Amino acid sequence: MSGSGSGHPLSSGSGRPPGMPLHVVVLDDHAVVRYGLELLVQQSPRLRWAGSAATSAELFSLLSSAPCHVLVLDYELSPGELDGWSLVKILRVRFPHVRILVYTAHLDASAELLMRKAGAHGFVAKSGDLTQLLRTLEAVATGDIHFSQADAVDAGDQRLSRLTPREIEVLRCCLQGMSMTDIARKFVRSVKTVSSQNRTSLVSGYRKYFEETPSTTLTRRV
Repeated sequence: MSGSGSGHPLSSGSGRPPGMPLHVVVLDDHAVVRYGLELLVQQSPRLRWAGSAATSAELFSLLSSAPCHVLVLDYELSPGELDGWSLVKILRVRFPHVRILVYTAHLDASAELLMRKAGAHGFVAKSGDLTQLLRTLEAVATGDIHFSQADAVDAGDQRLSRLTPREIEVLRCCLQGMSMTDIARKFVRSVKTVSSQNRTSLVSGYRKYFEETPSTTLTRRV
């Protein structure tokens, strides 16, 4: 990986010149999804398609050479890829001007909490309304944050703060249904180490807590 985000200091919010198009980049390992999002973006007079990537390596290269205001990031990439938590953390450091909208097939408050703690600016479901997705894209690109499970996410912050970064990684994978063996292979650790970080009761507690917490939508300026 090479390059940095400093070559494209595109600011969001009030710092963006009036009338300036909002450049959109997409990371998704499915070609059909990338194509569909490109067609969707082209329907908006405010948005401009800047390109897409199928892997994190392609994404870093693209962001180092193309303008981008908002990145639509698939939450679950292939097993050999960076996990969503690590990828968002890296992107926030290398490309701080880029707003990140996580796009997922599994709208789960615990996963949403992890992404917000990592630095994402929004979290939406792939099954949602396309018109609403377009509005959310525009809003996040200009400085809003958008979370679908606002109450659960806000209330879960204190619980998550007790976990170490490695425990957070394992928790995220457990909530996706990955086995201890798969998680150990993904993070190049022993199964024993990963099992000790699993905290089965904690994972179960998270699931129970989020299942019992009503979902609301939060969109606000930052």
